[in-house]
Amino acid sequence: MKRFSVLLPAASLILFAAMSPAFAATDGEATILDLERQLSVASVNGDIATLDRIMADDYISIEAVGKVETKAEGIEEIKSGDWVTEAEQPSRMKVRLYGNVAIVTGHLSVRDKRNGKPGHHEIVFTDVWVKKRGRWQVVNYQGTLMPSQSADD
Repeated sequence: MKRFSVLLPAASLILFAAMSPAFAATDGEATILDLERQLSVASVNGDIATLDRIMADDYISIEAVGKVETKAEGIEEIKSGDWVTEAEQPSRMKVRLYGNVAIVTGHLSVRDKRNGKPGHHEIVFTDVWVKKRGRWQVVNYQGTLMPSQSADD
C-alpha cells in the first residue's frame, strides 16, 4: 500500500506536467519549425501553391537588402523568374509562442539570383506567425545581412 501511495502522486504530477502549457508549446514549436522548413523548400522549388497557403494575404517582407514587398509582389517576382532561390538553409531557429502568435528568429544561408545576378547571403531573420481559424500563417518576415556582408554581395 505504501508503494501505491507514492506512485499515485508521482503519476498525478506527470499527468499534470504533460497537460501544462510548457508541454503543449513543444507541439506548437514543432508545427512552426515544420512550416518554416516548408517555406524554405517552397522558396527553392518555386512552389507557388505552398507559398500562397503558408503566407497570409497581408504578408509583408522586409528583405535584407532593404526592399519591402507584399505577398503578391514576392510571388510575382518568383513566377516571373526575376528572383530564383537556388538554395536556402535555415538554422539556429528559436520559436517563442504567445497564444496565437509565434515569433521565430534564426539564421538563413541563401544562394539566389535576382534579375540574373547571383548572390550568396548570410541573414539573421525574424518571422511572425499568426494562428487564424485554426491554421498558422506567416504574416511578416524581416531579414538582416550578417555584419560581414553588404547589400551588394
